[in-house]
Amino acid sequence: MIHVQYGVLKELHVRDKFGVRAMIANVTIRENGQEPVDDAALILARRSFGVGRSHLILRQNMHAVLDTQELLQMAFDAVQRLFGSVDKDNLHKMADLLLDYTDELVMHPPEDQMKLWKQQQKLIEQSQALITVNDEVILDAR
Repeated sequence: MIHVQYGVLKELHVRDKFGVRAMIANVTIRENGQEPVDDAALILARRSFGVGRSHLILRQNMHAVLDTQELLQMAFDAVQRLFGSVDKDNLHKMADLLLDYTDELVMHPPEDQMKLWKQQQKLIEQSQALITVNDEVILDAR
């Protein structure tokens, strides 16, 4: 059995990618009898008919985007997991999504830095020096 523990989720703004939500988080993955793996992951999620589906891509595997065949295989696996079947349109959209967020995943800070950043953001929002509505900055008086 595989157990995945998530850290602080960072929601990504996905452009109308067929009902998929994307997040980045630091994760710890534990498999039976193996050493835990700590890494950042791109978390893709889909909700249909009341059942949630998700797919993780670890930062250590993102080097595959440099090779077209490996990128298409990563996209194929994600689409297969999220939708149950693969069509050409969804495959290309998923490959685009992976390319769009590769840099953000690779540059994602460790968990302790994310917690510190979240605390700082909360303090700024409480002081009302920064006002956001729907993740859009309305007023920045910092």
